[in-house]
Amino acid sequence: MTYAPVHPSIAHLNADALDALVAAYVSGTSASAIIQRFKINIAPSRLRSIMPLRFANQVCEACGKGMVQGLPQRGASADVQGVIRCPACRHELTTACRCPHCRRQIARRLEAERAIRLAKIKEAIVAERDRYPTWGGTVDDMPLLVAVSYLALCRCCQPDELQLCMPLESSDIPFAPTTLLQDEMVQHLRKLGLISISDHSSPDASQLDARGFVFNPDKVRWQLRAESGLTLTSAIESAGRTGSWPARWGEEAAGVWMLVAMAECRQYFDHCARQRGFHCESDHAISVMLTNLLQDMSVAQCYRAIWFGARAAADFLVRSRCSRPHAANYMIGACQRWADHARADCWNVVPFKRNFDLPRSMISYVLFDVILKIGECGFTEPVGKMLRASA
Repeated sequence: MTYAPVHPSIAHLNADALDALVAAYVSGTSASAIIQRFKINIAPSRLRSIMPLRFANQVCEACGKGMVQGLPQRGASADVQGVIRCPACRHELTTACRCPHCRRQIARRLEAERAIRLAKIKEAIVAERDRYPTWGGTVDDMPLLVAVSYLALCRCCQPDELQLCMPLESSDIPFAPTTLLQDEMVQHLRKLGLISISDHSSPDASQLDARGFVFNPDKVRWQLRAESGLTLTSAIESAGRTGSWPARWGEEAAGVWMLVAMAECRQYFDHCARQRGFHCESDHAISVMLTNLLQDMSVAQCYRAIWFGARAAADFLVRSRCSRPHAANYMIGACQRWADHARADCWNVVPFKRNFDLPRSMISYVLFDVILKIGECGFTEPVGKMLRASA
């Protein structure tokens, strides 16, 4: 066996003795016994640091110097080999090597993989945009909900002269009360060809996986697709300012109000449940209950009913020692029972104010301040009365 230059402490050993030394060390013989047997003048704790290294008969791919093979762990089986490394640049023939050469190789590989991923994402963005034809209509062709959503998105994302928008997450005001409503509105605007995902979006905002092209509506940058996208925004604001609405908007106002009211009530319901550690899985039951409450209560009054329902569920959890899912379901019924009691006894339900942790959404501002011009009455007045009046 050919060894690299050895430590002075074992320079008195010939090649056969070095082979024996290595064999004894690898077999697990105690350091003290090895030192005594081979007459090595060194502390037992330093024995490994002076063990001889064998030439590996390989050239380092990083610097071109000869490589050496270290010793396997003590007590390892005979077929286990030590790590081959370069004494000059510390390069190792292992997947865990972090020498400068390997770090550069890893960086180049990651950059190549990133470039391929970005190219595929860009292709997916183009394909996604081409799925829907560009909007070619005017404000008169827009349903009220589309007009409100479009103006709300433009106000949140502040498009520039090239109609390129900032991500929704950059806005200080939330786009919609709930993530579900936001995603539905954004998807609707995309399908109508009013907006599309921009090529200038952050690479972290979308990805390709087993589900295909997936993006985060909060993080991507949006592009207004219509040639007169900014003109549409001005036209919607003008319609709200002058009251010169398309005829259909008046007929649709109550339904859009109800949609926003439902989202605000659901947002507060989830907030109260989350504060108490509840997770309500029955979306349908919650929607049915909130629809019932909104028939003759405002959102602000529904807040009070929801708060009392949440408090009753928390009391029920402590008193009955039931599971949290059970208490979460109890909360739905408790809200409904409180509202029924209020109706039966003709209570004057004192409305709550808006919750500080749940700021008013941009869709609410656009609908109630810009279009309907009723401001916070959209929060404090019952939408059910308007629905019955329009029926």
